[in-house]
Amino acid sequence: MSCVVELYRRTYFTMNKLLIVLLAVCLVSTQAFVKRDAPAADGKNYLETLQKQIEEFGKTVNTQVATAFDPEQVKKNFNQFVDGVTKTMNDMKAATQPKA
Repeated sequence: MSCVVELYRRTYFTMNKLLIVLLAVCLVSTQAFVKRDAPAADGKNYLETLQKQIEEFGKTVNTQVATAFDPEQVKKNFNQFVDGVTKTMNDMKAATQPKA
Protein backbone atom coordinates (compact mmCIF):
# COMPACT_ATOMS: atom_id res chain seq x y z
CA MET A 1 0.00 0.00 0.00
CA SER A 2 2.81 2.40 0.79
CA CYS A 3 4.29 1.74 -2.67
CA VAL A 4 1.05 2.87 -4.27
CA VAL A 5 0.96 6.00 -2.13
CA GLU A 6 4.60 6.79 -2.91
CA LEU A 7 4.00 6.20 -6.63
CA TYR A 8 0.94 8.47 -6.51
CA ARG A 9 2.90 11.18 -4.69
CA ARG A 10 5.75 11.06 -7.21
CA THR A 11 3.34 11.11 -10.12
CA TYR A 12 1.41 14.00 -8.59
CA PHE A 13 4.54 16.12 -8.06
CA THR A 14 5.84 15.23 -11.50
CA MET A 15 2.55 16.31 -13.05
CA ASN A 16 2.70 19.59 -11.13
CA LYS A 17 6.23 20.22 -12.38
CA LEU A 18 5.19 19.42 -15.94
CA LEU A 19 2.22 21.76 -15.63
CA ILE A 20 4.46 24.58 -14.42
CA VAL A 21 6.88 24.00 -17.31
CA LEU A 22 3.98 23.93 -19.78
CA LEU A 23 2.62 27.20 -18.41
CA ALA A 24 6.08 28.78 -18.62
CA VAL A 25 6.43 27.71 -22.25
CA CYS A 26 2.99 29.11 -23.07
CA LEU A 27 3.85 32.38 -21.35
CA VAL A 28 7.10 32.73 -23.27
CA SER A 29 5.33 31.94 -26.54
CA THR A 30 2.62 34.49 -25.83
CA GLN A 31 5.16 37.15 -24.93
CA ALA A 32 7.11 36.49 -28.13
CA PHE A 33 3.90 36.70 -30.17
CA VAL A 34 2.84 39.99 -28.57
CA LYS A 35 6.31 41.44 -28.86
CA ARG A 36 6.40 40.52 -32.53
CA ASP A 37 3.11 42.35 -33.20
CA ALA A 38 4.08 45.44 -31.19
CA PRO A 39 5.04 48.47 -33.27
CA ALA A 40 8.76 49.05 -33.45
CA ALA A 41 10.20 52.10 -31.76
CA ASP A 42 10.79 54.67 -34.45
CA GLY A 43 12.77 57.19 -32.43
CA LYS A 44 9.94 59.69 -31.89
CA ASN A 45 10.01 61.78 -28.81
CA TYR A 46 7.13 60.32 -26.84
CA LEU A 47 7.39 63.01 -24.20
CA GLU A 48 6.48 65.70 -26.73
CA THR A 49 3.61 63.59 -28.06
CA LEU A 50 2.31 63.06 -24.55
CA GLN A 51 2.60 66.77 -23.80
CA LYS A 52 0.58 67.63 -26.94
CA GLN A 53 -2.10 65.10 -26.02
CA ILE A 54 -2.36 66.55 -22.51
CA GLU A 55 -2.64 70.09 -23.91
CA GLU A 56 -5.41 69.02 -26.31
CA PHE A 57 -7.22 67.24 -23.48
CA GLY A 58 -6.97 70.36 -21.31
CA LYS A 59 -8.37 72.54 -24.07
CA THR A 60 -11.24 70.13 -24.64
CA VAL A 61 -12.06 70.00 -20.93
CA ASN A 62 -11.97 73.80 -20.68
CA THR A 63 -14.31 74.13 -23.65
CA GLN A 64 -16.74 71.56 -22.24
CA VAL A 65 -16.74 73.16 -18.78
CA ALA A 66 -17.23 76.62 -20.26
CA THR A 67 -20.28 75.49 -22.24
CA ALA A 68 -21.67 73.37 -19.39
CA PHE A 69 -21.53 76.17 -16.84
CA ASP A 70 -22.43 79.07 -19.11
CA PRO A 71 -24.82 81.20 -16.98
CA GLU A 72 -27.15 81.95 -19.87
CA GLN A 73 -27.34 78.30 -20.86
CA VAL A 74 -27.97 77.23 -17.24
CA LYS A 75 -30.72 79.84 -16.90
CA LYS A 76 -32.32 78.75 -20.18
CA ASN A 77 -32.24 75.05 -19.21
CA PHE A 78 -33.61 75.80 -15.73
CA ASN A 79 -36.48 77.82 -17.22
CA GLN A 80 -37.26 74.98 -19.63
CA PHE A 81 -37.28 72.54 -16.71
CA VAL A 82 -39.62 74.75 -14.67
CA ASP A 83 -41.93 75.20 -17.67
CA GLY A 84 -42.01 71.46 -18.22
CA VAL A 85 -42.82 70.74 -14.57
CA THR A 86 -45.54 73.43 -14.55
CA LYS A 87 -47.09 72.03 -17.73
CA THR A 88 -47.02 68.49 -16.32
CA MET A 89 -48.64 69.58 -13.08
CA ASN A 90 -51.36 71.51 -14.96
CA ASP A 91 -52.00 68.47 -17.17
CA MET A 92 -52.29 66.25 -14.09
CA LYS A 93 -54.62 68.75 -12.39
CA ALA A 94 -56.81 68.90 -15.50
CA ALA A 95 -56.90 65.10 -15.69
CA THR A 96 -58.09 64.76 -12.09
CA GLN A 97 -60.86 67.38 -12.35
CA PRO A 98 -64.23 65.97 -13.40
CA LYS A 99 -65.50 67.09 -16.76
CA ALA A 100 -68.83 68.89 -16.78
